[in-house]
Amino acid sequence: VEHLVFTESFPGGEPVTDPDIGNVVLLVTAENAAAGSGIFTSDVGSHGFDSTVHPTEGTGIAVVSTAQAKFGNKSLYIYDEIGIGNNAGFDAATSTDFDFGSGDFTVEFHWRSPDSSITSRDTIGCWDNGQLQWKFGMSAGGGTYITTMSISTNGTSNNLTYAKGYAWDGSDPGAVDTWYHIALSRVGNDMRMFVDGEQIDVTTDVTGMTINSGTPKFYLGTATLNGPNYELYLDNVRITKGVGRYTTNFTPPGAPYEGSSGTGAVETFVVGDPA
Repeated sequence: VEHLVFTESFPGGEPVTDPDIGNVVLLVTAENAAAGSGIFTSDVGSHGFDSTVHPTEGTGIAVVSTAQAKFGNKSLYIYDEIGIGNNAGFDAATSTDFDFGSGDFTVEFHWRSPDSSITSRDTIGCWDNGQLQWKFGMSAGGGTYITTMSISTNGTSNNLTYAKGYAWDGSDPGAVDTWYHIALSRVGNDMRMFVDGEQIDVTTDVTGMTINSGTPKFYLGTATLNGPNYELYLDNVRITKGVGRYTTNFTPPGAPYEGSSGTGAVETFVVGDPA
């Protein structure tokens, strides 16, 4: 088990005790990183994360920011500029940690965007041409956030798109630039999506579904090219393999997850020019 951790101390409170900490394969915060630099510490080895912007002509940013944070003082900030074809985000090397197969899993994170017109932008996943596994995206428009989970069972096509809308008041600016806890949980043959602890729509039957075991990179941010501007903050990203944490409505975490500390090796991102 490897935890990727950017943390030191959290003014938001002590970490929440986690009975399933042994099944956590990824845990990301940003507290111990230098703002704007992209330096982080990794606990128990590393998934080989790197900050990438393609191309790197100042059209995208993937850095640590002090502008927003769910807990503590920092978060991951990603900005992707319209029509450039760049791909700003945080990439990691291929790992079987993110191969879910037919087993239980939970993908969850805190997400915030000041953009009220996002269109189908990927946020987290393992999804590359010819090597498709799973991805989780967010979009906004018409007074609704759309949370989307795409799954491939054959590695070449999207076999299941699990998209659920979450209503918010489009006339209220606070509803746009707000932290949301997003979670997707598979337990046996049941798939459920939650926003701020509330299940969105019905439970989806995924009987017989085995997610492709491919070799794409894992990413935080966006892997979609030539899309509209995409600006977001991510904090407290957690992936649990082998455990579906949520089957009913729950109270979102009010403090960092257990394990949000570490003194591993320091790596340096290659970041885009924010100018």
